[in-house]
Amino acid sequence: MVISAIGSMANSKGDRFSRTGGFTLLEILVVIVIISIVISFASMSFDSAPEKLDHEAKRLTALMKLVSEEAIMNSREYRVVFTADSYAFAKLAGGEWREIADGVFRSRELPGEFSLDLTLGNEPVKLGVDNGEKTKSPAAIMFLSSGEVTPFELAIKNTSGKEIIISNQSGLIEVESDQP
Repeated sequence: MVISAIGSMANSKGDRFSRTGGFTLLEILVVIVIISIVISFASMSFDSAPEKLDHEAKRLTALMKLVSEEAIMNSREYRVVFTADSYAFAKLAGGEWREIADGVFRSRELPGEFSLDLTLGNEPVKLGVDNGEKTKSPAAIMFLSSGEVTPFELAIKNTSGKEIIISNQSGLIEVESDQP
């Protein structure tokens, strides 16, 4: 009985000293996880212009590659029509071009700080601003069911002067960047 009383006193005395010594490893890990989550949300909200430019260029390139594959697989003709600040995909159906209104190939407007410059073949094309009129624009890249794509060079620029070039001059749709 004396041994058990001495043993319990030692444990209670040891527990008291170990609990007042600091934080546990688990508490420190929880605080680190919370801080890292807050930092990741803060960094996402401060998306920089070059990253946005890169994101827009990659999205447009991926969409153009996808529509090229769709044209071949579905034996349909597609095109993408450009204005200075937007682009829209259309498919040839019943002898006329019909804009694709929803889904992956829906029309998209670029953020206000971006603009587009298009060269078809070796001819620069003046891109107007979309004013809602449904006119046949010469500023279109064709994606044919045979796999052919109109030769083009498309520059996506931001207001700070950075630009990314999307082209198919080598036969493949590629992205070139002037960013380091």
